[in-house]
Amino acid sequence: MNGQVEWVVAGVLLAWTLAALTVIVRRGWARSDSLDDAPRRRVDLLPVDVVVGVGLLLVGRLSAIEVGQAIGLLPLPDPAPPHDLALMALLAQLVGLGPAVIYFLVRCALAGGWDQAGLWPGKPVRLLRLAALATVVALPVVFAAGLLTQWISLIVGQPVPQVAHEMLKVMLAAESRGTVALLCVSAIVVAPLLEEVIFRGLVQTSLLSVMGRWPVVGVSAVFFAVMHLPAVGVWQAMPPLLVLGLILGWLYEKTGSLWPGIALHAAFNAANVAMLLLLVPVE
Repeated sequence: MNGQVEWVVAGVLLAWTLAALTVIVRRGWARSDSLDDAPRRRVDLLPVDVVVGVGLLLVGRLSAIEVGQAIGLLPLPDPAPPHDLALMALLAQLVGLGPAVIYFLVRCALAGGWDQAGLWPGKPVRLLRLAALATVVALPVVFAAGLLTQWISLIVGQPVPQVAHEMLKVMLAAESRGTVALLCVSAIVVAPLLEEVIFRGLVQTSLLSVMGRWPVVGVSAVFFAVMHLPAVGVWQAMPPLLVLGLILGWLYEKTGSLWPGIALHAAFNAANVAMLLLLVPVE
């Protein structure tokens, strides 16, 4: 984008962000007591479940490498074909995150039921309205955090990457619409579903027995941002991811359901993909 278009986009984003912050303040969503009336999750999970979950994430990552080698995807050549990178990214999500997700599902089934952990989408119309409202309010705040981080980087003389996430870089190099479609499914469907179950469901629910709602929101947000560091590779991506994680964690506590957060996470990833494809069309 040229400079004039960038300033127009920045102005629109600023106005949208100010409107979103006004809604947040007027509704009191950022107050310390905003979660006092939140629904209680009757699921008997403990901090040790977080330890088990992290261990399963490590096992899953190693298993994804072994599966990739077994089916001939690994080792990847240099340079690696975008389609192979897309397949490996999807494999890493399913195999890498799958064991921790399955563990959480089984633990919830044994310790109170999926509905008590917010896994069962009861009252779908209400949850859909909440997801739409959360998306309209949260997205400009997250993108504004990213834009502010970029401006700070420029002021201090730090390079600002145009594309940070590895999956988006692969999408730029994609040679077919099939590869782009595979990456879209991975980013917009698979990642939000599995990551919300782990970072919000498993981490927050397990830690509620030893700390308050706001602290568990903060812990899960930091965990969420740090776990994405290998994929993004630059510090500039951390502040917006941290802000997104805080909003997602708050939304889970406020609603008692994982589904509004899954929808918001999917919308955030979809917006990033859409902006990338608008800037650099794929043949």
